[in-house]
Amino acid sequence: EIREKFVEQWKEVKKNYLALAHGSLKTKEGTFESYLAEGENFTVKSVKNPEEGKHAITKYKVIKESSKYSLLEIDLLTGRKNQIRVHFSENGHPLAGDTKYGRKKAKGRLGLHAWNIKFKHPFNKQDMYFETKIPTFFQTFMDSETKPIEESKPKKS
Repeated sequence: EIREKFVEQWKEVKKNYLALAHGSLKTKEGTFESYLAEGENFTVKSVKNPEEGKHAITKYKVIKESSKYSLLEIDLLTGRKNQIRVHFSENGHPLAGDTKYGRKKAKGRLGLHAWNIKFKHPFNKQDMYFETKIPTFFQTFMDSETKPIEESKPKKS
């Protein structure tokens, strides 16, 4: 019964991620949009023909930068397989630790973290919000001389 109630509201569930991407993004806030299709070896890529792929929209905001990496807040407007990884890789900023869509040699874990989630309680309909800390792994990739984009931590959605 609970599962069915979550399925009913899944499109309204708000999910945000943190990502650690290579390089400095020219546009500090933006949206990637494409049609994603799964190909050989279970890899996903953008395709031009909407009939060949599923519509994917990824909204991002740079939170902090270093000389080599950008810490991003990600808002998925759709939820497709490997969507975040593909969008950032195809736009020249693969995620740290991503050997499938990024660099073949990587140290540490994938630089992607499910950061917060907001949904309605399945029975009493009250808003529920859960947030995790930014992983210390992400900080190890950021130089000590980071350039803050925003002085405060990411805003709750």
